[in-house]
Amino acid sequence: MQESPEQAIERYLRSGDYDAGFHVWPGDNCIASARYGNVSLRKALISAVQCRTQTVTQSDAPAEMDVGAFTHEKVAQMVKGLFPPHERDVIHDVLGHSVVILSPATIGVVMAAFAGATFAVRLTMPAFARRVREWSVIRAALLVAGASFLLFPLGRSLGTLMSLSFVLGLGLGCAQPMIMALLYAASPPGRQGEVVGVRTMMLSTSSTLLPLVFGALGAALGMAPVFLAMAAGLIGALSAYFGLPAWHFLPGRGATDLLFLFPRVLRPRRALLVTPCFSEYERSLLQTGTTIDFSPLSSTERLRLAPARLLHRLEPETDLIVLANPGNPTGVAIPRQALIDIVQGAREQPLGLVDGSHIHFCPSRSVLSLLT
Repeated sequence: MQESPEQAIERYLRSGDYDAGFHVWPGDNCIASARYGNVSLRKALISAVQCRTQTVTQSDAPAEMDVGAFTHEKVAQMVKGLFPPHERDVIHDVLGHSVVILSPATIGVVMAAFAGATFAVRLTMPAFARRVREWSVIRAALLVAGASFLLFPLGRSLGTLMSLSFVLGLGLGCAQPMIMALLYAASPPGRQGEVVGVRTMMLSTSSTLLPLVFGALGAALGMAPVFLAMAAGLIGALSAYFGLPAWHFLPGRGATDLLFLFPRVLRPRRALLVTPCFSEYERSLLQTGTTIDFSPLSSTERLRLAPARLLHRLEPETDLIVLANPGNPTGVAIPRQALIDIVQGAREQPLGLVDGSHIHFCPSRSVLSLLT
């Protein structure tokens, strides 16, 4: 017996598990069902969290807490999947030094340091502006703000974060007065008030009118034109960047969204997966009843893909091969020649899916240039 949407919500809140195909949710098509189910689950989760946290008081992290070990435990699997063994210790060390746990009270102190610096610097601006040119102050403000943002990840104590927040406030606090001074200097004699008025009018008009205009367009045309326009712009940018025709690209809500749409549209009968692999490959294929075969990698070969062994695992009715380059979670990249050998050896098989979500870590192994 198929569960109802209410039962699906209850199961999600109880275990975190849900049907990634959103089959139990109403809708005119699979996209509408997925959208409705996703929104319903999100609203249910937010409501449950708000209900459970109404009487909860937040406290500071325990003094004896090892933040580095805590961070290591949380990110260990991610680092293992993304980085080779000889790099993992360095990555863990960097991430462990980048986490600072603050309470709501200490966050308020850090923000107060920023506000105090902004107030203080503007008290000194009249005297400062008589000695330094406006553009010099603006350039210095940009430099100070950029340096502060660069150093924020290195701050590990409340004092360091307060200091950086204060310096950031000094930099950003002096920019607006200098911009007003430039406007005043560039204004025709006797018309400075008009220039400031035009600036204020433009800021107020844009902040008031633009939301109304875009809201009216969305109400009249719906959200579809917005997403279609964004998709068209994205496809055009990708086409120009990679030098490939526009029909090579299909925008989606992330790689996982496309992984689940792929089998629902093409309906493969039998697929071959290289393991270990991203678990969502199998889940996306099971939703359409696809028969799945597995080709395990060998630890004696350092988890490298052997094209001959993969081709040997193909069945006559196999119509989809799923690969990840580099592998997830192995992190091992597939040589371009190995991919070419697989394509040539499986020429009778119509479909091949190569997940290159992490190919930016090894761009030399990309097969995009073969498409051109």
